[in-house]
Amino acid sequence: MCLQNNHELAAESAVVGFPHPIKGEGVYAYIVLKEVGASLSENEKDKIARELCTIVKTKISGFAVPEKLQASGHKFILQLWSS
Repeated sequence: MCLQNNHELAAESAVVGFPHPIKGEGVYAYIVLKEVGASLSENEKDKIARELCTIVKTKISGFAVPEKLQASGHKFILQLWSS
């Protein structure tokens, strides 16, 4: 699933697996944000993460929602959400 086609701030996306102690493999999503500047507040970061996870849950299923989500944009990298 291409998140960049489903969220206005996503320019590119990739998803990989990582070792998960219970499920065997977890979902780690990398998102490149369109240029929005480096001054996103924590609330804005959380909002973007929730929106991206909701898109995945709605379009695919709850099991596909990333446990870890990392986004990068113009000259910055954000760790948005993880469980």
